[in-house]
Amino acid sequence: MGNVCTQVAEPTELCLLIDSENWSGALAYLNEASTSEVFYEDPDDDGRTALMKTIIKGGPESLIHAIINRSQYDTRSVLEVIDDYDRTALHYAAMFTKSLSVINMLIDRDEDCLLMETKTGSTPLDLAKERIEWGEGAPKEGILIALGHVPAPPPKPVEVDEKKEGKDGDKEESKDERRPSRRPSLKNDNFVERGEEGKDTEKLTGKKKKKRFFGLF
Repeated sequence: MGNVCTQVAEPTELCLLIDSENWSGALAYLNEASTSEVFYEDPDDDGRTALMKTIIKGGPESLIHAIINRSQYDTRSVLEVIDDYDRTALHYAAMFTKSLSVINMLIDRDEDCLLMETKTGSTPLDLAKERIEWGEGAPKEGILIALGHVPAPPPKPVEVDEKKEGKDGDKEESKDERRPSRRPSLKNDNFVERGEEGKDTEKLTGKKKKKRFFGLF
């Protein structure tokens, strides 16, 4: 699990509201939530926190801001909490968010997260570069500057399909060499074909899992 807090058996109300994408309910509940709920790492979701879940599901910036502010009542940094893959909230922002302001918000609150690495040695910048390579809707120039202070890559030349002549003199169209669409993987630091890794898809769609029951027998 992560490295910051003690796990509890059942998901917190805050995590349940975010899992169901009840953004207004989660915002309202934050006024009553204890600090421990903000730092809670869901064992049924690979140790991800409420902040990570919100970023992955594309929740509103107001909720992300509220969760970070709620954590200020604790001496720990919710931005440095890691999940079972040693990913932070900034790693997930680099992989999923389409909002550059979210990335800048996380960096402004805790710059140390820029250097934190996953279990496979990936920094947020590494994951952002891979995302941009596969064309997954990232704000290209801004995300690179924010995460690594490096210039944006030059635009790729437009490829024009050329016709090739066959042995009989007939012209054949060249094959389309474009790569298939991919998406960030929740299970590793690579991008995977859409439709693969069913467990990841289940997490992203918010599909409900069977409840666990605990008790004495």
